[in-house]
Amino acid sequence: MKPKCYGLPLQYNPRVRPVVGYLRVSHVGARGGDRFHSPANQAAEIEAWARSHGHRVEMLPPELDAKGSDSERPIFRRAVEGVKAGEYSGVVVAYLSRAGRDLRLMLDLWDEVEAAGGAVYSAREDIDASTASGRLHRNLLASIAQHELEERRDGFERARRSAVARGIWQRRQTPRGYRRDETTRRLVPDSNADSVRTAARDFLAGETMLALSERLRMTPSGVRGMLRNRVYLGELRVGQHLKEAAHEPLLDRETFEAVQARLDSMVRPARNGRAPALLAGLIRCASCGHVMTRGRSGADPVYTCPTHHSGEPCPAPASIACSRLDSYVERIALAELAHLKVTASAGDGIGSAQQVLADAERELAGYLEAVDVAGIGPADAAKGMSIRRERVDRAREQLRAEIARTPALPRIGGGAEIWPDLDPHERNELLRNLLAAVVVRPVGRGRKVPVADRARVLRYGAAIRLPGRSAGRAAGIVAIPWPEADHVGVLGVPAGEDAL
Repeated sequence: MKPKCYGLPLQYNPRVRPVVGYLRVSHVGARGGDRFHSPANQAAEIEAWARSHGHRVEMLPPELDAKGSDSERPIFRRAVEGVKAGEYSGVVVAYLSRAGRDLRLMLDLWDEVEAAGGAVYSAREDIDASTASGRLHRNLLASIAQHELEERRDGFERARRSAVARGIWQRRQTPRGYRRDETTRRLVPDSNADSVRTAARDFLAGETMLALSERLRMTPSGVRGMLRNRVYLGELRVGQHLKEAAHEPLLDRETFEAVQARLDSMVRPARNGRAPALLAGLIRCASCGHVMTRGRSGADPVYTCPTHHSGEPCPAPASIACSRLDSYVERIALAELAHLKVTASAGDGIGSAQQVLADAERELAGYLEAVDVAGIGPADAAKGMSIRRERVDRAREQLRAEIARTPALPRIGGGAEIWPDLDPHERNELLRNLLAAVVVRPVGRGRKVPVADRARVLRYGAAIRLPGRSAGRAAGIVAIPWPEADHVGVLGVPAGEDAL
């Protein structure tokens, strides 16, 4: 879209470069039609300024719903790059806050334009930043604009915290199984509540995600998201604000955590249509922490480290023959299943794990509330929140470990007797409910080392630091400390058997 040219000064010189007019609307919302005047009003102020100061101005299309960061404002970048390319002599805004309400961003803009030989103008304030008093005027107004923005954000955050404390549902769309009460604005179960409960129960009984999605008329990813939603425990979370008993839960904690354990244990089919490897999703390279994949070395399948992860190379990629490792892990797993059948009883360990998790979540919620009340800054509160969230994560993993084992035993018998009848998917799922990881370390090409000396089988719930994602970015290389064979979390072959 070609910019429109405005302003015909009395002494117009066509060889003088025009200034570029920048229009910004930070929030459009429901405004539209006759109600939407902001861009036109800004343009009118810029045009009047251009006529009175003898400038020719080219107006760019308005930037709508523009946030503070540079990357989210393509029209803004177009204006600045135009000055740097020599197309424009400067940038003009209707008033200073239209350039941005972030003081640092504002000053960076000014420096960038002036470094390219241009100037930044504000029509309403008529600031001359070439003088010391003009720069002071600019900085004061920019600081005031940033203060106003921060005040609005603080007010919004207070209102949001208050709404969460009262259990008010703040989104337009409600989760399946709930409606919003018109009086209290809290979630209450509706006619679809039973479909959520039934979906969770049938999923635990072995119904596939595809079958559930067809029955519920949802996409498989939608069903997965529904089953992951903690709103069905009665929780209401908005940002860092949490209310545990905000509304009537549709699922009890034991069912919910059992669903999470099965979701975590699921593995997608191989892309080539083959059955998944026995240890798919479980086997990890000790050097980098990432999942190893099944490939081939000659005629024999091998587990190998893909080597490159998030742009970083694994310092010492591991590999091992599938047949050797699968046989070793299978014997350990069957022995562990037999042990669990003898020692486990219905609900054993689950109650105490639930209590530990509830206490950890209550401590985290209390800390967040105390931080809000005390007005502690995010940087000061981050360490305390991180410690408490780690406790919650550990407690949740322990509960899932208890749930994943105990309910599975009646379904799978003792393990050894029905293992031959399980298909590859079922075997892999069973192992993912039983084990946290199988860690393999490199030993050097051509060396023949017993599997027990280069692999560690870690029981479900064992503490292990793995690469993850933070703010959408992968963690890269995270070496796994090599545990000793007698470590509490390491499983070994039964006594008296050959360890290969």
